[in-house]
Parts: sequence; structure tokens; C-alpha cells
Amino acid sequence: MKLDQHIQKLEYGDEKFSRITYRLKLERRPGYFIMYLIVPTVLISLLVLFSFKIPVDSGERIGLCTTALLAMSVFLLLIGEHLPESSENLPLLAIASVLIMIEITLSFLGTIVVLKCHYNTSKPPKFLKVLCCIKRDAQATPSIDADNLDPNAKQPTVHALLQAQMSMIDKKEDRYQQEWRKIAKTMDKIFFYLFLTTLVGTLAGVYILTPYIVKLERDL
Repeated sequence: MKLDQHIQKLEYGDEKFSRITYRLKLERRPGYFIMYLIVPTVLISLLVLFSFKIPVDSGERIGLCTTALLAMSVFLLLIGEHLPESSENLPLLAIASVLIMIEITLSFLGTIVVLKCHYNTSKPPKFLKVLCCIKRDAQATPSIDADNLDPNAKQPTVHALLQAQMSMIDKKEDRYQQEWRKIAKTMDKIFFYLFLTTLVGTLAGVYILTPYIVKLERDL
């Protein structure tokens, strides 16, 4: 807070008098909000961002995203207590926090999709393989080796046919699982760069571009 005092001597006829003008200038100190609200919010967002680098088999992704979402909910309550309720315009800090919370929620849903793909064993859809640029490996059809059969039997036994069929089914499931894991890995990278882009865009748009836009509108 700054207080400027200006004294002006005036004369009107034989009378002399003084006019005193006070100018009060109020400024926010951003240090408190930066250290206790903005920086923790950015750090939580970075944790969610790098959660896409955690191996899917570790099983820690859902817990980390849930913790980050709860932390952002707590920070949103703290921010609401320190912001004016009767303001005509929404504070930039509240807008940024809500947008980041939405992005964390979407990343949580993306993590669920990645886990679902990673542990899937059914046949993957063709559009997913095309979207993720996955080529189908050449697979040889399993056949029954006559040398492994009973030499006294002229035809393959039922047991040998069942073994060959089960082996073919297992190989198909393994192939499908490998394809799903490749899809999950590709989607992991897509979600990582998508979340990184939206996070940087949100922080840059709210904290850097918006104040200049508001200032230009006031000048006009």
C-alpha cells in the first residue's frame, strides 16, 4: 500500500487556502499466492504428468492420480477462502486451478484406458491397430508333427489334435496380449504429450497472456 500526499496553495481574492489531495494505491503481494498456491498446484500437475512414465505393471498409477485429484480438491478449497466472493470477474488463480483439476481428471480417465488396454487379451479392433501403427506379425499356422505321434497309429490321435488346438489358442491369446500392450504403450505416449501440451497451454494462457489481454481491454 502506498499513500501519496499533494498540497496545493490556492488564493481566491483576499482569502488563502490549501487543497490537500491523497492518493491511495493498493497492490497485491503475489509472493504468498505463488509460494503456497501456484507452486504446489504446478508440482501436483507435474506428478500427474510423469505418472505416464511409471510402468503399467507397477500398479501405482491409479493411486497416484487419485491422490493428486484429492490434493487439487483441497487446494481448490484453500483458494476459495483467500479470494473475494463479491468480485465481478473470476480470479485467474481460480480459473487456472479449475482447469488443471479438469485436466488431472481427464488424465485419470486416460490412465484407466491404458490399464484396460494393457491387461486385455481379446482380439484388438482393427482401427486401434491402424491408429497406433501396429503391424501384424506373420504367424505360422501350427501343424501336427507326425514324428511326435504314436508310430503305431496311422491317424493323429484325439489327444494330439486337442493339444495342437490348445497350443494354437494360447498362441493367439499371447499375440493379442502383445498387440494390446503395444496399443497401451502408444496411447501412453499420446496421453503424455497431450497432457503436457494442455498443461503448458493452461499455465501460459492464464498467467501470461490473460493479464496482457485484460490490460489492453482497459486501455481501449
